[in-house]
Amino acid sequence: LDTHGCALRCSSLADPSQDSQFIVAGDECVYLYQPDERGPCFAFDGHKLLANWHRGYLFLLIRHVKSPNNTIGKLEPSYVIRKFLDAQRIHNLTAYLQALHRQSLANADHTTLLLNCYTKLKDSSKLEEFIKSSESEVHFDVEIAIKVLRQAGYHSHAVFLAERHQHHEWYLKIQLEDLKVKHL
Repeated sequence: LDTHGCALRCSSLADPSQDSQFIVAGDECVYLYQPDERGPCFAFDGHKLLANWHRGYLFLLIRHVKSPNNTIGKLEPSYVIRKFLDAQRIHNLTAYLQALHRQSLANADHTTLLLNCYTKLKDSSKLEEFIKSSESEVHFDVEIAIKVLRQAGYHSHAVFLAERHQHHEWYLKIQLEDLKVKHL
């Protein structure tokens, strides 16, 4: 009925209650065949390792090729971010925003959101890793980062960024207003 086949252990025969359909699990789809014609097909991503039919259920063992790029370049970032805005998915959101920054696809809003995630999670180590990364590793709007860090009370991190990126006005402002240094 078709010219394509499947890998070893990626085919199965369904129960007689399911009209004894023959199941072929290819990398793109799972195809169902009747004795005399091809039936429906169902799309499942990933490399199929095993297909088995048991008591009315189709079991598939699939190896997914995981790529942190979690959609980057394929979906609009705002769409993915909306999906992760739930408080229970803040770690997924953080990982996605980190990947956007590593690929230089982040804008000022993404930087603001990422820094807010770090501060909400109270993850000082990731926050420090982000702001201390070299410009070749992570690209972000330094002025936006300074503002977010000041607002969240991370004044020492903000002053570090201001000094590192030679934002002298911000450096002095943080020293005088936030850290209340009397003598510089």
